[in-house]
Amino acid sequence: MKKRFFSLLMIVGLLVTLSAETTVGGHIRMTLIDMADGESTINDTVYSDNSSSGMAFTELILYISHDLSDYVSIDMQPSWSASTSASPSFGKKIGEQLKSGRDVTNGWHGWVKAVVTAALPNGYDVSVGIVKPRFTWDYGAELFWEEVISGSKWSCNGNLGDMADTGIEVYKAFEFDSFSLPAYFYLLNGGSRFGDNNKTPMIMLHAEPEFGALKFLGSVASGKYDDDDEKSVFRYAFGASYTAGAFNIRSEVAGSTWEDKNTVNGTLEDDKPFGYYVHTSYALKPWAKLQFRYDFADNNGSDSGVGDETYTSIKPGLQLLVADGAAILVNYDIATRIRESSGSKLEYGRLIVGMRVTF
Repeated sequence: MKKRFFSLLMIVGLLVTLSAETTVGGHIRMTLIDMADGESTINDTVYSDNSSSGMAFTELILYISHDLSDYVSIDMQPSWSASTSASPSFGKKIGEQLKSGRDVTNGWHGWVKAVVTAALPNGYDVSVGIVKPRFTWDYGAELFWEEVISGSKWSCNGNLGDMADTGIEVYKAFEFDSFSLPAYFYLLNGGSRFGDNNKTPMIMLHAEPEFGALKFLGSVASGKYDDDDEKSVFRYAFGASYTAGAFNIRSEVAGSTWEDKNTVNGTLEDDKPFGYYVHTSYALKPWAKLQFRYDFADNNGSDSGVGDETYTSIKPGLQLLVADGAAILVNYDIATRIRESSGSKLEYGRLIVGMRVTF
């Protein structure tokens, strides 16, 4: 409680100090309807059940920007969140995972981003702090915010689409006659936002070449992940996006290799998570967009908090713009999640109607 209070007090103090020269915005996310129905397999027993939760606040992110001079600026994104545990979970009947109103976890969540940026000669920008690397479009560029209420098991996954870290970011956009090439270089802690556990930083390269309506993405990252500074990790992501009038299709592939991180029959093996998604959309009107998404993630025995899990999801959806910066999102998730080691399986359909407001 004291930590949350002092964090909020610090932010308020910054706003008062920076006053009128500061730009403040935000992002609010909430659910209006969240209903799931399906089967959960626990110890070879199949349970058919359902769950339902109503309106709930899920997230608030503030965007605070301030120019300290013509060449130096700061960008801070503190966040608050709440979770009702509405997503069906392994080892429980569907509905058993839901928290009651008084048990909902909520409050100060942490820093999404907090950097000092210097504009250097020849179009280079250098940022230092919690940089939130642009590893993928879906998570790094936060495109899923415009499409779904909750990020997928591919996107919000520290071995696949998600990368959040402290370090140094160097950015420059190279322009050519027929295409442009935004490029990034990162020197990162390698997995921890607030402190490193070894002497070897993670090096990451990222580029997004654009040829008119066709865009590509490529990221590679390499470093050491263990306390003894001996075991290597290599991560990669590749993507493509094409837009033709009201139609867009986007896909990304991501994977990683963690040396000697997976224990199989008492023997250490490399952990090799892999996954991809395909997202398509068609704008019926400027205020109405149809969406369809397919996700696949194989966590390959990783100990990242999701276990040895395979996940597939088919998700049709609809986006309705009700005002500038305000959208109603309707998603229906047809999901299958399997953990072979425990014999657990989830098959369910989940309807989510939510609202996102950006100001």
